[in-house]
Amino acid sequence: MADTIWLTVAASVLGGGAAGAVITAVVSAVRSRKQAIAYRSEILPVFNGGMFADSEIVATLTLSSLLQGGYAQNIPNLSVANIEIINHGNKDYPEFKLGFSLSEGDAALHCVANALDRHHQVRFQTKLGPATPTTELDFVLAPFNRQDQYSFTLYVVAQEGRANPDEIKLGSPEPVIFTQVPTITQRLIEASKVAIELGPFKLMLR
Repeated sequence: MADTIWLTVAASVLGGGAAGAVITAVVSAVRSRKQAIAYRSEILPVFNGGMFADSEIVATLTLSSLLQGGYAQNIPNLSVANIEIINHGNKDYPEFKLGFSLSEGDAALHCVANALDRHHQVRFQTKLGPATPTTELDFVLAPFNRQDQYSFTLYVVAQEGRANPDEIKLGSPEPVIFTQVPTITQRLIEASKVAIELGPFKLMLR
């Protein structure tokens, strides 16, 4: 009997104004949680001073920029980092602050940003060029609405002793969570795997 009375009271409460309060609280909680920002990151080596090992050939690299000014000589290596970010959250941002932090010893010499169209812009907040390498880059994306996508191409030099730069970290003062998703190359590799079961054995073909 007591259980029946309790269920009756609960049903009447939820059927009244309290239901609206509960729904409002749930919606507010969902909207106030940290937003999900997906990103893909791929680093491709393009030059290494020791690429002609066991030979008399010595490779050197010099970069110059007429727009940014200055140049850099005897660059030991160079890699291209392709980074793509997508707003997977449920919030639109008129402006979104984004930052890249390179690992200690790595430095970016140049960056190219691409937006969806002329109504989407990337504003550089960091001076960057061959003569002014940096380990931290800051941008403002305007806007960064739901499902909006921006891509960046960074030209990075790794510290001496390493051929390739380490992972590039993403950050923002906004309450967001950056979640890494597979690149197209990684997805193709996974899709190319074929499993064949022969009795007690399992063969993986690539």
